[in-house]
Amino acid sequence: MSSERLEYENTIRSGWHFPSRHEFVRCPRLHGAKMSLIRDKLEARMNRVVRKNMREPVKIAALAGADPSVFGQNLQQWKAERKIFSVWIDGVELFPVFALDLKDYRPYEVVSEVLHIFQGVSDWAIASWFIAVNSILDDIAPKDLLATDPDQVVAAAQDEIAEITHG
Repeated sequence: MSSERLEYENTIRSGWHFPSRHEFVRCPRLHGAKMSLIRDKLEARMNRVVRKNMREPVKIAALAGADPSVFGQNLQQWKAERKIFSVWIDGVELFPVFALDLKDYRPYEVVSEVLHIFQGVSDWAIASWFIAVNSILDDIAPKDLLATDPDQVVAAAQDEIAEITHG
């Protein structure tokens, strides 16, 4: 099992997930079959949402009109530099298309800022945060404001961390 998959399963098992709002909530501990059913439903829902917003490197390269192997290397380098992130689903690494400027297919600078703010937070949780609507952003998902209002995205990320840290 990949470390990303293990991290995701531990996140679900521990009861942390994103509800329809932008914040993390702690679910009461559930046991046995009921917990398995809830975990499976959450995982399936999250996988659907992530697959709508993230793609394999070869598919992003096709959108960019770039050589897949070179573009894949660029994505891995940007990931190592914390300019972008990825998640794994069924053994496939997916990258957020929304994190890339469609003019040159390079990561928006604000993504790196948000990743710095969310240092230590799982990539699954970060993906969820970017995709989910956010009350601080007038119920707009942060991913939808990366190009037009990056300062608001950073402010929302800082608010998220403050809310989690200070309860």
